[in-house]
Amino acid sequence: MENSGYEPVRNYDEKEERLHLNPNMMRTKKDAKENDDVHVEMANFQISESRRASIFANNNKNNERLVSLDIFRGLTVTLMVFVDHAGRLFPGINHSPWNGVTLADFVMPFFLFIVGVSLALTYKRIAIAYLAAALCEIWLKSNDTVNSVLSLLKKYRYQGAVVFFLSIFYLCLLYGLYVPDWEYQISTVKCGVRGDTGPACNAVGMIDRKILGIHHLYKKPIYARKHECSINSPNYGPLPPNAPSWCQAPFDPEGFLSSLMAVVTCFVGLHYGHIIIHFKDQRVRIFQWMSLAFSLVVLGLILDIIGMHINKALYTVSYMCVTSGAAGILFAGIYYMV
Repeated sequence: MENSGYEPVRNYDEKEERLHLNPNMMRTKKDAKENDDVHVEMANFQISESRRASIFANNNKNNERLVSLDIFRGLTVTLMVFVDHAGRLFPGINHSPWNGVTLADFVMPFFLFIVGVSLALTYKRIAIAYLAAALCEIWLKSNDTVNSVLSLLKKYRYQGAVVFFLSIFYLCLLYGLYVPDWEYQISTVKCGVRGDTGPACNAVGMIDRKILGIHHLYKKPIYARKHECSINSPNYGPLPPNAPSWCQAPFDPEGFLSSLMAVVTCFVGLHYGHIIIHFKDQRVRIFQWMSLAFSLVVLGLILDIIGMHINKALYTVSYMCVTSGAAGILFAGIYYMV
């Protein structure tokens, strides 16, 4: 029987009826969607935080314990200021007049050592100032993987070859060049020798006189404090009677030939920086540093005993070994303490 009181339902949708019968369902789905969005945002935030933490951890790992280098640099600056002022009162810590090494003679090698360590870590900042070591660090290294001391030496074998060449070249010139007689003012300095490392007839001074000219050298030579040249030795003072003519002759303490061994000192510090980069175990680092440092000190002392004297003015090989080794020992000690 037809029901005339009812009209057919238009566009009937079962889904709409469910929503009509249960109006809370729409709000529930809306809340669920909002909760999902919140969870996604929280997940993204956690991932972002995790990435930032990872980056921070990596940065800390890369800069691990380099505060020791900063402390070493600060101590070196303090030492420089101390010997500069106290050296006048206590001549024993001032620069050695010629052969031998004093407290003041460690300052420059320490700075060169620090430069070498820094060069291995951030060489781009100082590549211009220290061109030789920087170019070697950029170009003269292989792609070998480092997992031992031998593999480290293999990776940087070309830099080792440069150090060997500079050392041999320096020794050949210092002990092989013939130094003739030369004139200063109205006197003639008698030489005519090879391999002399005294103030008057060494190859270091001769090369600088030939290239730069005697009038362009340092006017207050360090050897003027020797007892032959000063009645107040080891301080500067008036000339004693019968002082040799070379006592007041100019001499450059940072000449061409002596700068070769200064570059080698920088390479020693560079090697210490390589150890920081390739070895993460603290004990391995300290062991390698101390082994090299003690070896250099012993080698330098042996060379001094056999006649290759420790001499800052000439920057001899023995001087390079002793001061670089001392820098390595001090740096390793600071690294261990901090």
